[in-house]
Amino acid sequence: MNKLLCSGFSRLKKNRFFWAECVFMIAYGIFLVVNKYMQQVTYHTVESLDKGFFGYTMAIGVAMALFESLFVGTEYSDGTIRNKLIVGHSRIKIYLANLSVNIAAALLLCLCFLIPVTAIGIPLLGVWQAGADIILWMLLGTLLLAAAFSAVFTMFSMICSSKTAVLTASIIFMIALFLVAVVVEVKLDAPEYVTSYFMNQEGGIETRTEPNPKYLTESEREFYQFVYDFLPTGQAMQYSLMSAMHLWQMPLYSVLISLAVTGAGTAIFRRKDIK
Repeated sequence: MNKLLCSGFSRLKKNRFFWAECVFMIAYGIFLVVNKYMQQVTYHTVESLDKGFFGYTMAIGVAMALFESLFVGTEYSDGTIRNKLIVGHSRIKIYLANLSVNIAAALLLCLCFLIPVTAIGIPLLGVWQAGADIILWMLLGTLLLAAAFSAVFTMFSMICSSKTAVLTASIIFMIALFLVAVVVEVKLDAPEYVTSYFMNQEGGIETRTEPNPKYLTESEREFYQFVYDFLPTGQAMQYSLMSAMHLWQMPLYSVLISLAVTGAGTAIFRRKDIK
């Protein structure tokens, strides 16, 4: 296992695409902070470091979908996985070693965002307005979310030998998850009452407040909130906006997702025919 990990981290260190993503995360973080500061100066508003501090959650899923499809896919195209099996490494160890390297890559990408945002954001915008306990819970949740994204795309990459197919499937999967999360968010944000406008007999415009037929019942709201909290993209949207309400449930969901997809991925990979 140690040899597999050393080999994986050595490949990661030399991977140009990974370093390009690191540069992107650094630039993305700096852009968000500077943009907030410019809004504060231009419009004389008070901006805080809170919103935007976890902005990387919206990018980490896409970043890992692209990176892992190429990073692990290269092992299939170059015959590296087959060679590892020939020299005696077990399939479970190969899978877990790749998962470990991918999770480490995801966490490093998160740090590439967090370090410049903290270093530049505090002098420009001040410290966080939210309590330290909330920031720490969210930080833990976002890192576990990054690990969950890594676990999902490790499974995709390990069970399919085609780099192109994995890349396509990963991108489509991310788009689908984001669309579902947006639909769920719209459902949850629907107001209880809506205002309608109509013209009276005198030609004036009057308003009438009516119950919104799209407003969720209590049981429906609980279901949609669970889906929103469980979906990795739903978590990403909540963390990035600092709107997460269930700070202990969402990290648990990320752990469950990681364990579930890793269990499924290893089971399929053990039976995969590798030529």
